[in-house]
Amino acid sequence: MKTRGQSSTSPAELRAQAEQRLRQKLSATAQMPAWDVRKLVHELHVHQIELEMQNEELEQARDRYVDLYDFAPVTYLTLSAEGEILEANLSAAKLLGLERGRLIREKLTRFVATAAQDTFYLFCRQVFRSDDWQSVDLDMVDAQAKHLFVHVDAVRDPKQPLAKCQFSLTDITPRKLAEQQLQSTYQSLKATWDALPDLVFELDHNGLILGYNGSQADILYVPPEQFLGRRMAEILPPEVAHLFTDALAEAARTGRHRGGVYSLPVPLGLRWFELSIAAKGDHRAPNVGFVCLARDITQRRQTEQALRQQREMLAHVGRISLLGELAVSLAHEINQPLAAILRNAGAARLLLAAPTADLEELRAIIAEIKADSKRGGQVIDRLRSLLKRRELAIEPLHLAEVIRAVLPLVEPDAAARRVTLQFEKAPAALPLVNGNRVHLQQVLLNLLMNALAALDGVSDRPPVIRVRVRAGAAGRVRLEVTDSGSGVPAANLPLLFAPFFTTKPDGMGVGLAISRTIIDAHGGHIGAENNPDGGATFWFELPALSESGPSVAHAHVANLPL
Repeated sequence: MKTRGQSSTSPAELRAQAEQRLRQKLSATAQMPAWDVRKLVHELHVHQIELEMQNEELEQARDRYVDLYDFAPVTYLTLSAEGEILEANLSAAKLLGLERGRLIREKLTRFVATAAQDTFYLFCRQVFRSDDWQSVDLDMVDAQAKHLFVHVDAVRDPKQPLAKCQFSLTDITPRKLAEQQLQSTYQSLKATWDALPDLVFELDHNGLILGYNGSQADILYVPPEQFLGRRMAEILPPEVAHLFTDALAEAARTGRHRGGVYSLPVPLGLRWFELSIAAKGDHRAPNVGFVCLARDITQRRQTEQALRQQREMLAHVGRISLLGELAVSLAHEINQPLAAILRNAGAARLLLAAPTADLEELRAIIAEIKADSKRGGQVIDRLRSLLKRRELAIEPLHLAEVIRAVLPLVEPDAAARRVTLQFEKAPAALPLVNGNRVHLQQVLLNLLMNALAALDGVSDRPPVIRVRVRAGAAGRVRLEVTDSGSGVPAANLPLLFAPFFTTKPDGMGVGLAISRTIIDAHGGHIGAENNPDGGATFWFELPALSESGPSVAHAHVANLPL
């Protein structure tokens, strides 16, 4: 490549050629008339000016060409057959980290990484043996030993095919680093994919199974060779295939599906799975694929069933215990006054049967009967007082924690009734309350069970129970349980928390009464109201725990078998 000031002919040679041409012209014009000589001189002057103008244009064009060469963003080099740099542009100096003047006569192998030397040698051999452009990606280092990734294009010089070749170098370091990062990310995702305990399937836009993680082969319905390249609906039993088809259609429509539950007989036995499907990218894009995750929830289902059975058993035992304790206490405590009343009534009957009644003795017997009756009433009062209060230590807690502890107990029952449970996330700044965790859980459980019962038979709207906790009035924290049922008859609202009031055929009317007793003992309030759009909301409020105030150590809480 010629740079500024270079020419294929030396100035001395050009002058000798010009003088030779001038001598030839002078010999031809020696015999010309004066007028023709003047005309010829004029023509020569004009021609000289034209040559000067053309030369200026050539100089400008050459300068532009040299600038294009020097300032091109691509590195250009001319190499000798020995690998020495004969010419280089400014981009070469910038890429290799060495001034252009110092690059000349340097061997390019100086800038080739050690591990790539053999590759570069074979590449150069191929360049000098071929008339076509050759390409290669090389690991290189600049003058400061900074590592580079470079794409090289080269072709031998057609004028001197055995002596020189032209090189074009493009810095692809950012692209290579991005490729390495992408490969690392891919390997990380692949490791995560393979380590997942769930079954994960990759589907194309038509639902064909392209691959799976394969870490749980013992819970596959059929071997991989029977489902790869096919649709799920072609492999699964009809009832599961229908569920999967609907789930895939929902994912194509909205971008995802979650929550479908199904069971399949697999080599490990009957297993339960929870299905989730998500689009790989924008679900509205054409030919978008999907990722399908099937999570084995068999153990969870078994645990939920065991919890449900235990909860039902505990509730049954609690009811029996409550009635048993009440019956035994009443029989024991009231037996004596009732027996005394019976004896006095018998004595009075004998006195009245006598021919002459002793009125004074009758008055005394009636007074004893009255006293025994009063004593029996006092026994009832003492039993009620005993059941109502006792000293019990409490602790600061967040009502959202109470909700999170109770919802798993109710979810299996809700799922069996096809009721949706919703828990609205509590505000981050919601204050704590002082309370007994178990008793407050029992209150919430009572409210949730009542809400589930209220949704039995509801068919004109989706059965939903929403639980939320929020700031209440006057420095209180409020917990609400809202159902989408038919609501509570207005006449029953004032009676809901009264003892033994119930609208259930098999109810005892003690659950809400116990709940009121607990909330009252915590210094709170409990109530119920109908919603404008249908259904009812049961709620209770507790005093918020002041951050600066002393922690409460004890409180009066109902002494009932909860």
